[in-house]
Amino acid sequence: KKEADAMLEEVRKQGNEIKLQLEKEAKEKAAQILSKAEEDSREHIAALETSMQENVKKAAVSAAEVVLAAELTDEQRREIANQAARNFS
Repeated sequence: KKEADAMLEEVRKQGNEIKLQLEKEAKEKAAQILSKAEEDSREHIAALETSMQENVKKAAVSAAEVVLAAELTDEQRREIANQAARNFS
């Protein structure tokens, strides 16, 4: 009986050690996953910011082109249209 109790106690002890090790590994893995997700989010946000800046620049160029086009004479517009047509043909 005493030997069986000692064996049972040893099994419980080993079981607890295994449980603690598994909990530790699970926490470490969860921390790694969270860290990776945060890093991916930062990279995604940076890419979005870059894209937005590029779109703002394109919009500014387009606005400048509209302003310039409004200041052109009819003859200048026709010449630009003809040149564009030649470029596409």
